[in-house]
Amino acid sequence: MNPMIALWLFFRALRWLGWISFFGMAIYIKTHVPAVLTSFGHLQLRYEVALMVLGNAAVFLGFFELMMRERAGIPRPAVGELIPSADTTTAEPMTRDSTSDNDPTVSGLSTDERESDREPH
Repeated sequence: MNPMIALWLFFRALRWLGWISFFGMAIYIKTHVPAVLTSFGHLQLRYEVALMVLGNAAVFLGFFELMMRERAGIPRPAVGELIPSADTTTAEPMTRDSTSDNDPTVSGLSTDERESDREPH
């Protein structure tokens, strides 16, 4: 297996673990209200921090998952597809083409149109 795909699957598993942990903590807090509240009716700091950290960690792990999917050259999975199909596992990692920076047709404008935009009106 391509190491980029393995890293993508690793981040995907961590993201799901983060969301499961977040919702598990939320259910625990909802079912054990007297045990997790202070005498003033506020959440104890450790539960508040756990909810904040688990939720944010799941979101940012999702960002890393998306980043690794793009770097591995994996197309977006279909709904319900957990592992990419065999034809996508041989895809080359996406790299930035240095010629696209100098190619005037990349932006959709010809060289004449680009130069006319630079002239003062």
